[in-house]
Amino acid sequence: MPWAEVPLDAGWSMDGPGADGLAARVPGTVAGAFRDAGLAIPEALDDHEWVFRCSFVTPAGESVVLRLDGLATLASVELGGQEVLRSASMWEAHAVDVSPWLRPAGEENALCLRFSPLEPEVARVRRPRARWRTKLVANGLRWQRTMLLGRTPGIAPGPAAVGPWRPVSLQVRDGVGVAALALRPRLDGDDGVLGVEAEVIGRAAAGVEVVLRGLSGEHHAILDATGRAELRVPAVARWW
Repeated sequence: MPWAEVPLDAGWSMDGPGADGLAARVPGTVAGAFRDAGLAIPEALDDHEWVFRCSFVTPAGESVVLRLDGLATLASVELGGQEVLRSASMWEAHAVDVSPWLRPAGEENALCLRFSPLEPEVARVRRPRARWRTKLVANGLRWQRTMLLGRTPGIAPGPAAVGPWRPVSLQVRDGVGVAALALRPRLDGDDGVLGVEAEVIGRAAAGVEVVLRGLSGEHHAILDATGRAELRVPAVARWW
């Protein structure tokens, strides 16, 4: 599928305690922004809210997808003042079709990544209690999808990773195509069966034809509404 990748890696600023419009790198962290500015890194970064901001011009295309490959850790994403995403795991990547919230092509949009304090969530009493408690880290961290590095006193005391630590970009998509494809071959007696799972962009998946060509000829299947299909190759030649 034809699309263009537009990295959002410039023009970022950061707001928070001791940082009012401080220049920031993305991908990067709160600690990195203070370090780049030659400022002392505040203690207990998890106790405060931090906000990363930038603006970008709406690109021309049929649809625009905002990709966020990693947000550490409790984050919300706002575009033009509208919340378009919430994330609670620094390991999870997100792809959001933001076309409905964008201004017309050529006009500027305001993007805001808001990182909520993690410490209140860590300190919240939860059930069941941990059976084996540790003094290395706060036991409430076991409920959070975040790294222990920077949060382990005596081993990795800090600073904690907070912020858009993996790339942020736009994907400008045109036409119909496949955004993701999984192929799962297996044997069924003497037949070969190829399971296909596809994410189709630009139209409904149902009715899209899948064609497999090889030494055994040409084989066809039709994707269902979930983007799945199976191709059967009679008397398939085994690779071994």
